[in-house]
Parts: sequence; C-alpha cells; structure tokens
Amino acid sequence: MERELPRDVRCWTAEDRAFLVLSVLKDESSIQEAAAEYQLPASAIQRWKQDFLLASEESLLRAASGEVPPKELDATVAGVWVCSEWSRSVAPLLFLEVACPGREVRLVPSRWTGRTPPPMAGRDGDEVVVLRRECRSNDPDSASLALLTPSISVAPFFESQASMSDWQFEVDVQALLLLIGGHDVAGVRRHLRHLLGLPVNRGVTWAIMQQLPLVVAAMGYRVDDFPEEEFRRAYGLPSGALIIAGPAISNQRELAGAGTAAPGHVEGEMARLARLKPLGFDESYAERLLGMLEKAIARKRPNC
Repeated sequence: MERELPRDVRCWTAEDRAFLVLSVLKDESSIQEAAAEYQLPASAIQRWKQDFLLASEESLLRAASGEVPPKELDATVAGVWVCSEWSRSVAPLLFLEVACPGREVRLVPSRWTGRTPPPMAGRDGDEVVVLRRECRSNDPDSASLALLTPSISVAPFFESQASMSDWQFEVDVQALLLLIGGHDVAGVRRHLRHLLGLPVNRGVTWAIMQQLPLVVAAMGYRVDDFPEEEFRRAYGLPSGALIIAGPAISNQRELAGAGTAAPGHVEGEMARLARLKPLGFDESYAERLLGMLEKAIARKRPNC
C-alpha cells in the first residue's frame, strides 16, 4: 500500500478505511495481513469491507433511480443520544426543552442500516424522524453538540429492538446521556431488583451496551451527600460512566401555586405540543450535564 495510514486506528478517517478496504479488494493485501500490520481484529476489516460493498451498491442504485445521495456527516458536530431508564419517559423531551435555549428543535430523519428489516410497524420506508437540537460550544476546540432523542412512541423500538449502529444519523453519535430518576417508586424497585439479582431495566442495559461514552443524570439527589458508588451498583453502571447528581423534574404549576419563583425552569413549546403537564428540567443542571458531555467526548478523542 502506497498511502501511509495513521498508526492509531482511532485517528482514521472514512477515506483511510476505504483505502484499506480497496487494497484488500484489489488483492494488494489480505485481511489477515492488514489486521496484523495495524493490530486490528480481522472481523473489523471484514465488517468495513461489507459496509463498503453495501454502500457502493446503494450508491449505484441511487444513481440509477436519480435519487439524491445522503449528505456527508458534519465532523464539527458531535451527536449525543438522550434517553431515559424508561423508554416512555418525558424526561428526554424536557431536557431538550431547556438545553441550549434559543436553538430550534427540528425533526430530522434517521435511516435504518441494519442487516434485518427495521423493527417498527407503521414506519415510513426505512426512515424514522427524531428530534434534534444543536448546542454551539463556547470552547473553540470543542465540537458543537447535536442532541438527539426519539418521540415517546418511537423510543421503545429504538432502545429495545435495535442498537445505535443500526441507524444512520446526520451526525456521528459520540456519547449518550442517560436520565435516571431517583428517590421515587421506580428507583426503589430498581434497587430491590438489583439486590435480588434480577435483571435491571432494559433501558439502562441498552444504554450500557452501546459502548459509547456515558454520562448519567442522577435526578432527585442532593449533590453534597450523593451516594455515588451505591447508585452505580444499584443500576449496574460501568466504572467509566460519569454520574452527575442534580434536582428532579419539578412541577411548575405547584411551584407557582406556592408563591415561589421558579428560576432555572422553562415551560417550552415541546411540552405544550406533547400535552404534557407543566413539568420542568432545571436549566443549571442541564448546563452541567452539557459540560460533562463535552468533557466525555473530548476524553475519548485521540490526539491525532
């Protein structure tokens, strides 16, 4: 191979992977030789080869039909998947509502690329729309964040019958924010199931299985006396997960009725459109979570 590829595979671009695959297809190198040279699993190169051939076939079919090819991923924006321990929770919507105020919340398509048919009934072909809100970073060295979350009706299919790698988004999803409520009936039930050795909630299990940098919002806990290790064990969270304690979702109507101002809360358009109760996610807590997501993504990136 004439082209010199970075020794750290994490620094490879899509063009670098394509170059390696083409060298294998042209018999300039075998999969085993390339795997040994770059200290890669042969299965990884085989997967890249299959993805390359599939993408080439789809490109030819699109060209023959006159279909417009999909846009390339924006490397300056890092995707963050926002989800909850319960797939039908409104918490992700409430988080998007207050995160990055002034930014538009858009509906964007996500395309199924899995090897099997999409797991959703009533889908529009192989595409499903998700909500996206972009947050521009104040740090010029940090990528902007694109917060992504599905609608409540679609979330169970995303987060129980598929994985993130089965979907193609407008941005590269580089981290996952998991919202977990604390000091409630669900949390107590979770802790008891863990102590009894029963399976944990599928939403938490699914989030861990995505193998992405994981930031966990422990909602409903005081920061100064947060039992982090007990919380981590109760939910089966890996040691690398970053856990941030903070206030629970609050009812703005109750706060207003008590004659207390509710700074840091916004009742937004998404909540009204979804016909939700006037619930609110604390703005300062959301800012802390966004900052931790930026750190988690930066920590994962290699120094190329």
